[in-house]
Amino acid sequence: MARQPDEKTAVKSKLDDSALIRELASLLDETNLTEIEIERAGMRVRVARTLGMSVSMPPSHQAASPSSAAVSAPLPIADQIPSPRAGTVTQILVEDGQPVEFGEPLVIIE
Repeated sequence: MARQPDEKTAVKSKLDDSALIRELASLLDETNLTEIEIERAGMRVRVARTLGMSVSMPPSHQAASPSSAAVSAPLPIADQIPSPRAGTVTQILVEDGQPVEFGEPLVIIE
């Protein structure tokens, strides 16, 4: 029967994992990399930067369906997000650099 690790071993393992993640994050900053991944003793750890995005439209922007609202990234890539309807942008719901998820509202159009 497999022996369960005792509480001290589990705590030490979590501390070691935290130290490794901190070390990798520090290495990202020092080398200006965007992502780093290592595999050691059957464990894989990946640490990556969050790339900020910014909404490049002012409030009161007139959106004509199906026009697009530009979203720019820090890399030389810009995504166009289609407006679901025509109207005026009355509120921007996200801050510059704030990570967003697929389907998350970015602006209010009236």
